[in-house]
Amino acid sequence: MALEKWLNLCFVEKILRKSEEDDSIQVINISSKPATDKGDNYLSDMFRITVEFSRNKGDRESKEKKSIIVKLSPILESVRQKFIILAGYFHTEISMMSDTLVKMNKLLEPKYRLSGRSLYVQSENPTLLVIEDLMSLGFQMADRLSGLDLAHSILAVQGLARFHAASVAICEKVNHP
Repeated sequence: MALEKWLNLCFVEKILRKSEEDDSIQVINISSKPATDKGDNYLSDMFRITVEFSRNKGDRESKEKKSIIVKLSPILESVRQKFIILAGYFHTEISMMSDTLVKMNKLLEPKYRLSGRSLYVQSENPTLLVIEDLMSLGFQMADRLSGLDLAHSILAVQGLARFHAASVAICEKVNHP
């Protein structure tokens, strides 16, 4: 898949330097592919970007690979784009990922975190969100047509319970500081 003009080595380098808090990062190469199957994601277009980069580690240079997810608000004019912009869904998702979920994850132990880390947000031209790719941690999307087995259903309900509890705690902090 061809990358958008703005999604280039310099742009990805800026994201990595900011999210890793490391100005020594030098991006060597990037590649892109869709992060979801067609029809699996409605509010955004998602790309998995694999980044090859180097960084200074003390007195030596190390080469690393990292995968990130770029969630892009629809840019092609369509009914879908107009609906998403008018309803404000993508900006709500950005707020949730870059603010609310950060607070919720801070309440939970790292092993119970609820989401990938938000790495970068851009509000326009184009509107996008860059998040940590959880696939490298062993997560994978379930087949939406097959459903979940009992063990995965229990994991999903436990995760939903943690999400609910953390959101209530955040709401309580806001309403009763």
